[in-house]
Amino acid sequence: MLCRSHNPGVGAAVIDDIVGLVILTVVAGNEVTASGVAKITFVAFGFLIVTLVVGGFIVSHAVRLVSKLDLPGTSTILAVILAFGLAWLADKAGSAVIIGAFAAGLLLSGTSKAREVEHGITELGNFFVPLFFVSVGASVDIRVFNPLDPANHQTLLVGTLLIVAAIVGKFAAGYAAPWFKGKKSVIGAGMIPRGEVGLIFAQMGLSGGVFDAKLVGAVTLMVMVTTFVAPPLLRVLFPPKDPACVPPQADGIEELVTGE
Repeated sequence: MLCRSHNPGVGAAVIDDIVGLVILTVVAGNEVTASGVAKITFVAFGFLIVTLVVGGFIVSHAVRLVSKLDLPGTSTILAVILAFGLAWLADKAGSAVIIGAFAAGLLLSGTSKAREVEHGITELGNFFVPLFFVSVGASVDIRVFNPLDPANHQTLLVGTLLIVAAIVGKFAAGYAAPWFKGKKSVIGAGMIPRGEVGLIFAQMGLSGGVFDAKLVGAVTLMVMVTTFVAPPLLRVLFPPKDPACVPPQADGIEELVTGE
């Protein structure tokens, strides 16, 4: 029996992130007009397309050269340089820096060093990711979650509406492709979590003056709830695993969770 290796949920999540990054660029640039949105959308997608087409040849050659060096960590250093370099180029092109870093990840994912890069970046993430969440947590006023204060009722209402829209909207999106014959409920459930990208959006909105502290709290509440809802829902929807189809354990990922 052959195991199916493709994952349409990951592809849908990638498209979702790209669209979200375009919206982030629009908000950060304060160009919420028809012409401004069209321009930023063209720049964002144009930058991604050009980077993936041109960068594909350059990165593949760079990875081959790095492979000849018998030095530990060279692939990770290459990934960091590429991420910062493309982030700088994206900013100079008039797009969000996160789009450049996102493009770097897409370029490296198709190379022979993808697993090694994943492992190395995960090790860096053990240090930097907690710092990111500390900065996000420090910007959230937990007093806005107090339901006994009438001043917080509007914030909690907005957070509740965001949670409903996030869960229902993403779950329904799993059924948007009629040609897909797989289990659409699994795709929809897998799209529900709003992770660090949603928190980045909130931070950009706060720094740009679009959000206030209460809206950041509402978005943070939505991110937390959707993150906790998805795993048990997927556990219910997923069929029993075929032992022959269970992939080997990925190096690096478990260290981010267990710290071992």
